[in-house]
Amino acid sequence: MATLLIYLFLVVGIVLFASQNLDMVQVHLIAGNPVEVPLIVVIGLSFFIGFVTAIFSVIIRTLRDRSKQSRYTRPPSPPQIRRM
Repeated sequence: MATLLIYLFLVVGIVLFASQNLDMVQVHLIAGNPVEVPLIVVIGLSFFIGFVTAIFSVIIRTLRDRSKQSRYTRPPSPPQIRRM
């Protein structure tokens, strides 16, 4: 129940934030004419690009750590067969 209330407050906060940021802004791209888009779109895209960058960074770091770890750990030796 508490989790549902937290999500409800979060959604209400996002809706209020978005409704107050509907002004049109000019975005100057590298080449070409400026594009007019709502401010909430610029904020959302900036958040999304940052989120994706962070996820890729974590994935790359995890893969790098696993490769280092596998390099330094010795594989288990095969079991010795005793003959009687």
